[in-house]
Amino acid sequence: MEEKTAKKLTVKGLLKALLVVLLILVIISLIIFFGGKRNTKDNAVIKGESDTKSLVVYFSQADVVDLDKTDAVSSASMRTDNGGNVYGNTEYVARLFQQATGADLYSIQTNRLYYKTYALTAYRAFWEEKFNTRPKLTGLPDNLDQYDTIYVGFPVWWFNAPMPIGSFFEEYDVNGKTIVPFCTNQGSGVDSGYELLKEGCDGATVKEGFNGNDTSLDEVTNWLKSQGYITEE
Repeated sequence: MEEKTAKKLTVKGLLKALLVVLLILVIISLIIFFGGKRNTKDNAVIKGESDTKSLVVYFSQADVVDLDKTDAVSSASMRTDNGGNVYGNTEYVARLFQQATGADLYSIQTNRLYYKTYALTAYRAFWEEKFNTRPKLTGLPDNLDQYDTIYVGFPVWWFNAPMPIGSFFEEYDVNGKTIVPFCTNQGSGVDSGYELLKEGCDGATVKEGFNGNDTSLDEVTNWLKSQGYITEE
């Protein structure tokens, strides 16, 4: 009898301990999911050529973490141009697109920053993707009325475009516009983000995209010419 009672108490104790552990994990997850410092960075539209009808809009991890780019030159997620300027991988490719097209340039940024630690950013991004959430953004353009073509750059997170891409396009009417994706990734292609873009860009034409890993201005320019987005000089 005493042995049975002891076993019941042991099982009951284990269940209580398990519930406590689960509660702690839930609390930690909520802190990571909803946490992050408030973003105070400037992300206004950078003007291209005066008569441009195109916008290069991109989401880059380096723009949404509390990171001193000058201390991150050796990071795998950073690139340095010929002038010694350090950019996130996706921002680097976005600037190549701007150079090639003369388009305006805009960085999508969340109102709360992600984390310096890769694991924490990946954890938060995982649950954002699973719940199909739309993180709040900061510094949004008033409208996109003046643009006919929008080039959209993103890193592939969890086999998809990051959820802030969805947040951005839910703010605007892009009916009739042309959406051209490009991405940086560690194996997944640019088509990983097509579903999210087609979902968020109702009425727009989402074109085949460009994989921008280790690319150059010449490669970007030649691809844009081959697709008819810019003409031969």
